[in-house]
Amino acid sequence: PNYYEPLITFTWVAARTTDVQLEAEMQWVIACSHDRHGEHLAAADVARSVLSARRLPEPWLNRFRMLIIRLRPHLPGEPTAPHLSRSMVTGRCSPKRAASA
Repeated sequence: PNYYEPLITFTWVAARTTDVQLEAEMQWVIACSHDRHGEHLAAADVARSVLSARRLPEPWLNRFRMLIIRLRPHLPGEPTAPHLSRSMVTGRCSPKRAASA
């Protein structure tokens, strides 16, 4: 099955709904689908679009920020001023230990 087919529907719903929670969920599913299929640049494009629009509730924006951080190693170029260390994002460092460092 072609994973793009449901993405067309999710994109259609996200573009036409007035419910920001539904829009957020649809955009999240689209970005995660791209990520799961190794299309990291496409996933990052969705996340960046969401973040630049700033229409969605802050908890959703935070999710998309975390997705960008997680995708960073797979994207071309150098990251600019990352706010969190890669070890914090990947869970290789406990927040308590990092705070005391």
